[in-house]
Amino acid sequence: MLSPRGTPMCVDESGRVDSEIVSDESVLQLVILAVLTALKAFHAQGWCHCDIRWPNVIVSDNVWYLIDFETAELSDHVAEDLRDVAKLMDKVSFYLSDAAKAFQQYLRSDDATAAGGLGHVWLTNE
Repeated sequence: MLSPRGTPMCVDESGRVDSEIVSDESVLQLVILAVLTALKAFHAQGWCHCDIRWPNVIVSDNVWYLIDFETAELSDHVAEDLRDVAKLMDKVSFYLSDAAKAFQQYLRSDDATAAGGLGHVWLTNE
């Protein structure tokens, strides 16, 4: 028997994520790390998710997952996925640091990749 796994991200009418779940930038970093890790593997196979938004991110036992792949398609338009990851960061209830804003700018650039995002100073803290 199938049963639900994980906690879906609750969003308000404006699309903002529940501040009790994604409470600060360190939690947001964990979410983005998980999403980009999934996208790196997915994009390497030639696929794009095409529907990255908070309701398609869940957490289970403090592990974050990107879900809901039914709108995915074979495509080389990975930049759209990465711009959508940047949009996730716009939907939090706290102010982003300058480093987080620089990371968003990278994700919105035409030459952004999931692998490049994973190596960005905002995620690596280097």
